[in-house]
Parts: sequence; structure tokens; C-alpha cells
Amino acid sequence: MNQINNTLNLSKSKTKNKPKFDFLSLFLSFVILMVMILILTNPKKFSASTIDGFLLFANCVFPGLFPFLILTKMLTDLNCVKKFSHTFKKPMEKLFKVNGITSYVFLMAAMCGYPMGAKLIADIFDSNIYSEEEAKRAITFCSVSGPIFTIGAVGANMLGSLTAGLIIYISHIASSLICGLIFCNINKSKTIFKQVSSDNIKVNYDSLISNSVSSAISTILTVGALVTIFFVITDCLILTNLLTPIISLISRVLSFFKINPEYSQGLVCGIIEITRGAKLISSVAPLNLISITLCSGIISFGGLSIGAQCLTLASRCKIKAGYYFFVKFIHFILSIILCFSLCLIFGF
Repeated sequence: MNQINNTLNLSKSKTKNKPKFDFLSLFLSFVILMVMILILTNPKKFSASTIDGFLLFANCVFPGLFPFLILTKMLTDLNCVKKFSHTFKKPMEKLFKVNGITSYVFLMAAMCGYPMGAKLIADIFDSNIYSEEEAKRAITFCSVSGPIFTIGAVGANMLGSLTAGLIIYISHIASSLICGLIFCNINKSKTIFKQVSSDNIKVNYDSLISNSVSSAISTILTVGALVTIFFVITDCLILTNLLTPIISLISRVLSFFKINPEYSQGLVCGIIEITRGAKLISSVAPLNLISITLCSGIISFGGLSIGAQCLTLASRCKIKAGYYFFVKFIHFILSIILCFSLCLIFGF
């Protein structure tokens, strides 16, 4: 009898240990292989695409982000966050259900832009100040674009108006705070907030600059690689006409609402990479109510490229991609509503 039971248990064990068929892994492997074959069959085109993607990063992202990555890391290591934590402790805990230190994260993110918020959330999580739940709440309103890109690159350069850039920035930041108020208060579970003191973050003056530069280089290389690869992926999708059905569908939706269907390509590309999307949208009609509003929307969504950057940097916080992109979709909707309203007020 014991021998029979042992045989049955062994059979069950083998059944449990039998590997499951992973469809997602198989599908992604197939897609990656197809991209590699496509690049190999057209090396000249995709070599140029890789260079264009890197130049986009070098010209639009690197100048505004790299110095701030070094400086914010130095501020964090110098325990500057302690003052923010105590000053904004009550409003942060009451309104957003997060540690007061999040006021520092939000301010730095709003000044420096993507993906600074995610980087700082990960740093604070590593310091054992954030719980996973607090990191999840903080990302809902601290993943934002900065004024250099929004007002300077998009507003002044692409749309040809600082006022338009300012409207986009105000809409973008205000809608992010509304997102935070919504998502941070959905879960009513009580959080015990850790006090931020000098014991949490010890200052090492000898390696202050070297540690900050090292951290900044690691982050900027990750960002640069992701910007470049998403630029190449977008070109692959365009070359194979895989985006054509989506562009066609969005064109019909825009036409139904009496909006120029030429905006469809910019919207679709903006879902993947915002700089390219904003450039295409602004090229349809530079200083236009719809152009300004749509630019605000795609900047708030951030695109798959920015999403990948933020999720990669904050991977230790275990923030799920589905949750992140759902929050950014709501951010997209709110930003469009606010920007459209402000444009009407300012006479665009």
C-alpha cells in the first residue's frame, strides 16, 4: 500500500513540476526575432535610425536631464530631503497618503522632468523610507515632464509660442496632482509613515560628487538606450506598415469629431515616443488649439519609451506596468480637458 501511495505522489510531483506553456514569452521571442531580421535585411536604414534616435536623446533629453541627475543625487545625499519632509508632512500625508518626503520628489520631478520622479522614488525606497504601497502612490503624481522640454522644446521650438508651452506645462502638472488625489485615496488602508531623520541618510562628503556622477551616468545610459531602441522600433513599425491600421482608425475617429485626420500619425507615434509625436503634431498646424491640446495629452501619457524608463528605474518598488499605464491614461484625459479649457481662456 505504501508503495502505491509513493508511486501516486511521485506521479503528482511530476505533473506539478511539468513546465507550463508560456505563450507571452514565445510571442515576444518571435517579435524580437522579426525585428532583428528586419534590421539585418535593411542595415543602412536602421543604422541611420539608430543614429537619429541617439541624436534625439543627445539633443533633447541629455542636456536637460544629466546635470539635474547629478545635482538631485547630491541634494538627496546631503539630507536636503529632511526639510521638505517636515515642512510638507501634513499635506502630503493627508491629501496623498504618502510620506512628507514626496514633496521633494514632486518638486524635483516637476523641475527636471521624466524620468526623475521614478529615479528618486527608487532611491528613497532603497533608503527604507517608502513602503511598496507609498512608492506606488507617489508614482501616480510624481512621474511628470519638466519645463525645459514642455515649455522650451515643445512650446517655444515646435509650437512657436512660450505661452502655449506654459499652458501645456500648467495643464500637465495640475492634472498629475488630480491623478494623485484620485489614485492615492482609492486604497483606504492605513499607512505608518516613517520619520525622515539624519539617521536615515548619512552624508559621506568624501564621495559625494563621485557617487552622484556615477549614479547619474548609470541612469542616463539606461535612458539613452531606451530612447534609441524605441526610436528604432517605431521605424520598424512604420516600415512594415503595422501602424497603418491604427493610424487609419484614429483618422476616422478624428474626422468624426471634425478634427484634422493628419494628427493621427503624430498621436500614434506619441504613444510610443513623445518627442517624435509632438514634432509630428506641431507640424500639422504649429499654433493651433488642437495641436496644443494634443501635445499636452501625449506629454502627460509619456509614451511607451518614458514608461519603460520609469518602470526600469523603479523596478525595485514592484510597480506593475498595467497600473502605471492606466494612471498615465487618466493623466492623458485630464490634461487634455484642462489644456483645452485654458486654451479657450487665453484665446487660442
